[in-house]
Amino acid sequence: MKAYLNNESGFTMIELILVIAILGVLSSIAALSGKDMYDNYKTRGAARQLYSDMQYARLSAIKGGRPWVVDFMDDKSYRVMIKDSTVYKTINIPLQFKGVKICNYTDSLSPLKDAQFNPNGTAGGTAADFGVKVSLGGKVYKIYIPSIGTGIVRVINLSSKEPLNAIPCP
Repeated sequence: MKAYLNNESGFTMIELILVIAILGVLSSIAALSGKDMYDNYKTRGAARQLYSDMQYARLSAIKGGRPWVVDFMDDKSYRVMIKDSTVYKTINIPLQFKGVKICNYTDSLSPLKDAQFNPNGTAGGTAADFGVKVSLGGKVYKIYIPSIGTGIVRVINLSSKEPLNAIPCP
């Protein structure tokens, strides 16, 4: 009967220290990957915002029978508007997605071209060879109109699909 009374169960000090050490290592790994995930989230969000605004401009041109333009004012903001007329909305990327930049896909230092969408759904003007990069840190997305005559807008994650072309905006 005495054997049952002296049986003490619990954790030893070494077991507790080992568990705390493992939790510390796992939490530090999570903290380091959290910033990378947050940068990816912001970059992807900005790319999706630009993509949806370009799709809106294209569909509005088709519906309204007038050309619409996505006018890039600088590397941080753009306007969606009826060509030579009313501004529908202005987007300031760093206010919504802090730190994200927009630059020309082919030459990061050259000025951004405007994307124009015609009433028949095609891309016109300089949009025929249109392409921009949206980047933050090592995350880079390309938003582009692939060929002349189409108004189809595409998005590619260059960080995973084309790592050699995934050079961030300056």
